[in-house]
Amino acid sequence: VITPPVGTQLAGYAGRTDPSTGVFDDLYAKALVLDDGENRLALVVCDLIGFGREMVAEIREAVTEQTGIPAEHTMITCTHTHCGPNIRDAGTEYVTGLKSYIAGAASAAADRLVPAKIGVGVGKCYMASNRRHPDSPSGVYNLYRYPEGTMDPTVMVLRAEDLDGNILGAVTNYAAHPVGWGHRELMISRDFPGFALSVLEKAWGPEAVAVFLQGCCGNLNLNWKWDRPDLSPMPRRDFPEEVEPRLRELRRLGHMLGGESLNVAESIMDLTVEASLSGKRRDVVLPVRGDLPEKMAERVEAIREKL
Repeated sequence: VITPPVGTQLAGYAGRTDPSTGVFDDLYAKALVLDDGENRLALVVCDLIGFGREMVAEIREAVTEQTGIPAEHTMITCTHTHCGPNIRDAGTEYVTGLKSYIAGAASAAADRLVPAKIGVGVGKCYMASNRRHPDSPSGVYNLYRYPEGTMDPTVMVLRAEDLDGNILGAVTNYAAHPVGWGHRELMISRDFPGFALSVLEKAWGPEAVAVFLQGCCGNLNLNWKWDRPDLSPMPRRDFPEEVEPRLRELRRLGHMLGGESLNVAESIMDLTVEASLSGKRRDVVLPVRGDLPEKMAERVEAIREKL
């Protein structure tokens, strides 16, 4: 559990300046460690919006110290929830503990290694929608539904079980921004990945670890059943009647993904004990478009100065 103290500033919206006021559901760091007898890999997924490169390097180093897993064989990533802590403002004590918890998740997984078989499957879910209309008058900043736009419905699932057939856990992968609560919400939450994983957790019990791995979600928001969700009333804790409709819709979408993930996981019949592992790490520098609006170009330059 990596839930920050209530009162911690939340990440995800520049206009959300008030601190967090409570906890809707706990945040986690969850780990998968695989070993084929020659190579060992670690994947740690955190219910956070993201990390800086220096912090990732520090966590990788800690994982290596605790487990012997090489840094290039360790992936540290995030679900990208917009209702998690702003790491820059969270305070030294929390951040120091966070690094230990994340590395500790990998260490705990490594300590629980058992002979196992794994399998993968693919499904589809349409709970995401493109958000950027190409003809929007304000261009880059107009983020509403554009259902005709590109989206990726793919649900990829990896399932692991012991040699007796008991499920150890699963990783489900989907591409969508966890922004279901909106910018006025001040509760700490995993957002829709929490509802999705709850389906697997309830089906398999507490011994099975369910992990959500975020996909390429750049312009993919949630496919709300009402029109123009960004114009709908945002929830406020002093007006519960505005919170419940959004909660029901967020839960519905999360359960759609969780249900498809469970369907795919339970449909995997071709599991294997013969798997070879390898890992490679490379820094990739992507070019920036030259036709950006002035305000976005200024933001890109500001970010470059911080790198």
